[in-house]
Amino acid sequence: GDSIVLVLSDSLQQTVLSEASAQSGELSIPAMNTRNLVPGSGFYYIISKEHRSKKVNKVDFEYEIEVYSRDYPVIITAPE
Repeated sequence: GDSIVLVLSDSLQQTVLSEASAQSGELSIPAMNTRNLVPGSGFYYIISKEHRSKKVNKVDFEYEIEVYSRDYPVIITAPE
């Protein structure tokens, strides 16, 4: 149940999300999902989701922990 989510945002704060299993070792955003982003300065960040289970007083708990990376600047270019 662990996963990685990449969030890509343009200068107008339009965002594109791409999610993959944490075990896959690869994450990509289909070009079709990015075609409406405005060229120029943008940023991306990563959300790591970890699924956990534990037992307390004979009760099973399942929950997720999300960890957000800092924002990384990126330049979004127009298709040629």
